[in-house]
Amino acid sequence: MSSALVGMAAKTSRKVSEGVREHEDDAAFETLTGIDHTVQQMLLVAQGWTILAGGRLTRHWPTTTLTDVVRASMGYVEDYQRVQPQELTVAVKTRVVGPVVHTLALLLDNALRFSPPQSRVHVFFEQGHHGVTVFVDDSGLQMTPEQLDSARDVLTGHRTDDITQLGAHPQTGFRVAAALARTYGFRVDVQAPNSLLGTRALLTLPQDLLTTVPQASPTYTQPMQDAPQAGLAPVPDGRPPSLAPVSVTPQPALAPVPAAAEEPDRTVRTTASGLTVRHRRAAASAPVRRPANAEPGRASVVAAWSRGTQRARSEQKATFPTADTDQGHDA
Repeated sequence: MSSALVGMAAKTSRKVSEGVREHEDDAAFETLTGIDHTVQQMLLVAQGWTILAGGRLTRHWPTTTLTDVVRASMGYVEDYQRVQPQELTVAVKTRVVGPVVHTLALLLDNALRFSPPQSRVHVFFEQGHHGVTVFVDDSGLQMTPEQLDSARDVLTGHRTDDITQLGAHPQTGFRVAAALARTYGFRVDVQAPNSLLGTRALLTLPQDLLTTVPQASPTYTQPMQDAPQAGLAPVPDGRPPSLAPVSVTPQPALAPVPAAAEEPDRTVRTTASGLTVRHRRAAASAPVRRPANAEPGRASVVAAWSRGTQRARSEQKATFPTADTDQGHDA
């Protein structure tokens, strides 16, 4: 049953993502990302039961930095705005990204539920010779010694329970985290009190689960020919607007655009889960300001551009006829 729910939730999430890409106005974006955030919470619960029943996480993740792992886990929890994350560029290997995201989402969900609604949950890292530890600190009521002992028995695998004996309102978070930790080779622990007099959860990743993300090669820009001169908003630094070219004459490669040339006031759009919205342009390309009256990549814009350039050439030929023809083309 949980596997069926995972499949339906994943399909719903893909449909919502398609809608986000198709409808770019702010109201639709906010509504669709809100729906997707609820779907992701459903996925977290359904995937947890799949794991307890002996199944595996099926989503494939690329090598991901711990900064993005934290952001991805925030997308699975309610009140993610209260999470205060730190950044670290050390990356997690592909095969364990999904389990680490899922486990960290469970720890964040636990910290958010058992801390005051106006308080922050802090996520930070400590890097050592043997790996990296992720700390999740809340400022809620700290766990009692008895609760800590019970949680550690579950997290270390010393106590296992039949899932059919967990009652009508089962607490599965630590049990799912323990199952993932045993399978993939990391460790989860809890401590109390922390520096905020609340509870601290720890997720320790050994060095053999960590790696580095390869740097993207620099992208080179080409000048664009036959660009319309009227009707477009000015673009700083002399760079062309990000429209698909109709006719491009090959030119020698220019030097890479330096980071300083990027516009400092560019607004970064994020989803409701706090993740950066992906753009269709290559990640290494320098961002440019979108013209106010044109949408890059749309077929209607490219067609209008093509008609305009053809009309301009026709008018030029009509004004200056060549020896081969004495009349211009119809507009």
